[in-house]
Amino acid sequence: MLIPLLESEGELFVLLTQRSKQLRSHAGQVSFPGGKQDTQDANSLETALRETHEEIGLPPENVEIIGTLDQILSLHYYLVTPFVGLIPEDFAPLLNTAEIE
Repeated sequence: MLIPLLESEGELFVLLTQRSKQLRSHAGQVSFPGGKQDTQDANSLETALRETHEEIGLPPENVEIIGTLDQILSLHYYLVTPFVGLIPEDFAPLLNTAEIE
């Protein structure tokens, strides 16, 4: 999972997504970009960056990882690693509407 931070005019903003209401799980929920690890992902960071790119069109090379928070166990028993990353101020999301509204 990525916690994307955007700095603008000296203030920090957190970018959140809203999951599509058409999804089977967590439909309509507000969330951070992220998802399940695929076999091609080398680690949790790679998963977070890939999923962020798939969901909102943010290329991994445009994220500056500045920290990692403690892992948490979700209500559905997934072990989640939250990464904190700075994203460009001029980032314009390109939403994957099958997943994000």
